[in-house]
Amino acid sequence: MAVTSAASSEMIATSSILTFDLYQIHFKPNVGSSLRPLHASLTSAVQASPEVLIRVSHVMVGVWAIVMSCVACLWNGIGVSLNWLFLFSGTLYTSAVGPIVMSVIWRKQTRLAVILGALGGLCVGVICWLVVAKAYYGEVTIETTGMSHVAAVDTCE
Repeated sequence: MAVTSAASSEMIATSSILTFDLYQIHFKPNVGSSLRPLHASLTSAVQASPEVLIRVSHVMVGVWAIVMSCVACLWNGIGVSLNWLFLFSGTLYTSAVGPIVMSVIWRKQTRLAVILGALGGLCVGVICWLVVAKAYYGEVTIETTGMSHVAAVDTCE
């Protein structure tokens, strides 16, 4: 049940982003809005009606479902499991948490520091992830990088 709910909420969130942040702003902008992009005069001057936005939202759900199905088949075809994806996404996204938090609580935090901190943390995280896989299993593969540290300790004992 939780997986279905998470997939559903991801599809709806992505559909909303594609509909309201892409389609409505760039393809059917509100001509009187001060937030319209500079190229709005080059695109259609007609604002999308609520009915059209609902229809586009439904189409975007279908498009996103097809895209995600293709990506899932690709991951499955090359042997990547959900465990590996969760470990990788944790390694990928965690490095940005510190710089983002510091930008909220520290006034002197600069844009460059946030970018370099996130990229530096990403590099250190990926290097550590690969070094641990090499140290515990002797090789770096999808299987060895997808195993958790607890599993590595249990096998080494």
